[in-house]
Amino acid sequence: MLLMIVDIASALVVPVLLVCFLMKYWKVKETKKKVLLILLTMYLCEMFNIVGIPAVRYFVWNPSVNLIPFSDFGVAGFIFQVSMNAVMLIPMGFLLPMIWDTFKSAKVTVLTGFLTSLLIEVIQLFSFRATDIDDLIMNTLGCGIGYLLIWLFSHKKWNSPTEIREKRGSDMKQFITVFAIPLLTIIFVRSLISSFVYKILMKVGIIY
Repeated sequence: MLLMIVDIASALVVPVLLVCFLMKYWKVKETKKKVLLILLTMYLCEMFNIVGIPAVRYFVWNPSVNLIPFSDFGVAGFIFQVSMNAVMLIPMGFLLPMIWDTFKSAKVTVLTGFLTSLLIEVIQLFSFRATDIDDLIMNTLGCGIGYLLIWLFSHKKWNSPTEIREKRGSDMKQFITVFAIPLLTIIFVRSLISSFVYKILMKVGIIY
């Protein structure tokens, strides 16, 4: 349990600190947006953990690919599995429009969910996880559901399409940066942090 906590914390601390620094650079003043950016960062860290993004030293070409939609229908646990794949991207669908005006476009948000899922499936070609079209479909659906939920409650307060388009460039740069930080941390940095923390815990006798 302690080792698991160390792994989770190692994936969270660096991204959250970097995003907090970037919020000052971007001159984010709204408390609500600051909180949402931290929540998004934490969510992305845990999502990449859940889907099993490995450290770069564990990358290996070991593809297991299913391109036939719902070919496992009827197998025990199938409904639960595809449901969880949808649930996993629901937070992305409602957090993005709450943070950046650009994602108040359904097309932009759902496309982002699709590309996020596609990236995960491509990375899983280099791990021991399966690359499955079902995951791509259900992840994208989940992102769409998340967007629909926030649209139902908030769309009347949203800016006009013209104002949204004007912010698209800066919004996308910020999103890509926030998205990349947890991903790159898990791939390149987390194992180094974990190893360092393990050594300290061993020296003080907490673990053996």
